[in-house]
Amino acid sequence: MVRLFFYLYSIILTVLSVIPALPQIGKPDKLNHFLAFFLFVILLRASYKVTSLQGIILSITFGAVIEIIQLFIPYRSGEVLDLVADGIGAILGSTLFSILIRIKKVNKFDRGNKGEKH
Repeated sequence: MVRLFFYLYSIILTVLSVIPALPQIGKPDKLNHFLAFFLFVILLRASYKVTSLQGIILSITFGAVIEIIQLFIPYRSGEVLDLVADGIGAILGSTLFSILIRIKKVNKFDRGNKGEKH
């Protein structure tokens, strides 16, 4: 189920990246990039058995491809700072995912040892 959500999210992210930009209030563009790739890498790592570094590299590559495609779309623009925001989101999202996995493993271990004498 998570993999299906990852595919749907990837499609939505791609479509939103190539259609005319929606009007924005203020300057949340970089925040949007950060949040998009923060969630992207979490869904990627939850869907496939990839390491933190692999997830980050795949996410940044996906972001770079989108930015390159945007260079050829008249009403869009590919920007290096967008890719930087994508990368920061991917790094922090992957880090959070790794921390949550470790916490889950520790909690599983603790529950398994309840009632045992050491």
